[in-house]
Formats: sequence, structure tokens, C-alpha cells
Amino acid sequence: MVATTHGTCRIHYMMNEAKQGSTMPIDSMTRFVSDLHKDAFGFRPDPSFWNEWNQADNEHRRHIWNNLLAVMEYDQGLSEEEGE
Repeated sequence: MVATTHGTCRIHYMMNEAKQGSTMPIDSMTRFVSDLHKDAFGFRPDPSFWNEWNQADNEHRRHIWNNLLAVMEYDQGLSEEEGE
């Protein structure tokens, strides 16, 4: 599951590597994006999400990725508040 501090750090590392031009296997990136989407929204991405993702340039993908992270981190904050 991506929704851990360690997982979040790994995601940031992977996006930085992608920005640097590292060649990450597409299957790995797809799996991480799908996991992040599930952690953020509770379900795997639908075909319309993948259509947008596949047509996006790197800058737009980073925007999508950052939005997924923001939703996940917001939800984690709410969960922590409920646990108090």
C-alpha cells in the first residue's frame, strides 16, 4: 500500500527519477499510479483516467500525480484526526 510515510517518500523519489530522465519500466509506473489512485480515492483508476494519463506530457502527469498525493495526504490527516 502506498499510503505510508515510506511509500510516499518512494513515490517522490520515483517521480524525481522520472524527471531526471531515468528509464523506469512502464509497468512499475503504472502499478504505482494505480496504487496511489486507490489510496487517494479507494478504487483503481477507470479508463477515462488512463486515457488522460496516457495522453499527458510529463508536466501534466506531474500535476495529476501531485493531485493524487494531495488527496491521499488530506485523507490521511482526516483519518489521524478521527483516531485521536
